[in-house]
Amino acid sequence: MQTVPEFPIANYATLKELVQQGEGLHIEFKRKAKFPEKILKEISAFANTGGGLLIVGVDDNLTIPGIESADEEEFMILNSVGKYLKPALEIKVQHLRLPSDNYVVVFFIPKGEERPYMVQPLSLIHISEPTRPY
Repeated sequence: MQTVPEFPIANYATLKELVQQGEGLHIEFKRKAKFPEKILKEISAFANTGGGLLIVGVDDNLTIPGIESADEEEFMILNSVGKYLKPALEIKVQHLRLPSDNYVVVFFIPKGEERPYMVQPLSLIHISEPTRPY
């Protein structure tokens, strides 16, 4: 059975090893947090099962380009969690600097104690593909 990877991630070498294992039951990669509603679904699923790590700054092809603004990505996700994930859930965050001076942001989502965790309805508007939160 797969287990939740250790948090915090010790260093870049450990991050690379973790990324090479790929996504799984307890780990999800995102390049950026540009669609928080999709990320909220992942966070909810982790909280409703065994917990997990969401790592922002990793591509689907398992490369680690990182992001320039770790604070911005963290704010976007935690702000969305606070507004739309119910009941409330405490998420731990780590900024890990890469050799390129970019960052990855690691979100540790615990197994929730007040399950089920649900994403509250978002008001959506249709501008063009894809539909976005209002």
